Amino acid sequence: MKKVLIAITLLLLSAGFAGAQNAVLAKIEKANQGQVDVECTFTRTRTLPATGKVIKDGGTLWYSSPDKLNMTYDNPKEGMVINGKMMFVRRAGKPSTFDTSKNTLMKGLRDVLLGCIAGKVETIAKENDGALTVKEVKDFYNITMEPANPGVMGYSRIALTYRKADCVMIRMETVEVGGVTEVIKLEEVRRVSSVDPAKFVLPKK
Repeated sequence: MKKVLIAITLLLLSAGFAGAQNAVLAKIEKANQGQVDVECTFTRTRTLPATGKVIKDGGTLWYSSPDKLNMTYDNPKEGMVINGKMMFVRRAGKPSTFDTSKNTLMKGLRDVLLGCIAGKVETIAKENDGALTVKEVKDFYNITMEPANPGVMGYSRIALTYRKADCVMIRMETVEVGGVTEVIKLEEVRRVSSVDPAKFVLPKK
């Protein structure tokens, strides 16, 4: 009987935890529904495990829901623009343009970036059979996602931080399948009435 009572107690505690976690996820997604436009500065820290090299840079970010993002780096050799299914990436001075409907890896990157800013963490986790952990720390919600099939997304772990006050994402840490860790911190995040559509025109090169 004692073992049964313990099992029931653990089950109830687990259900209560899951309910609280789901409530937080729903709150974050609801707060980011509708037309949301964001402008902020950002810093990026990229750590390469093979050499231990740490690369730091930053710039300005613009986002317009549901599917537009521009990350303009202070370093002209870096950059990213997402406009619908199309995605432009400049890495180490080399420009590339992708149709993400035809490229699984780039689609995974696109979906993660847009989905996390939009607060659709639960949706991303479900699509990738990912395990979610939600923790409340003072003024923030910390969410960790570990996809069951990281190869599809390119990430083995994603850690996000949202402000409690408005559920705006202010930090994203990703661990790539190859071990590369990247931390993006959003600073001076503000919701604006609109973002100039020209920001989301893909560069020619």
